[in-house]
Amino acid sequence: MWKLLENIGLGLFVNATYFLLNLNFETPVFVVLGFSVIVMGIAIFYQRRK
Repeated sequence: MWKLLENIGLGLFVNATYFLLNLNFETPVFVVLGFSVIVMGIAIFYQRRK
């Protein structure tokens, strides 16, 4: 389950980065970018804890 959350977070990160590269400096892009980093961090933390 944690690997799935890590992959979802990575997908969100890649999509948000793509929008940033197209110079879309809008608030929702930064929110998704931050949320994806948090999701990946939690998933990696609990994978290593297991």
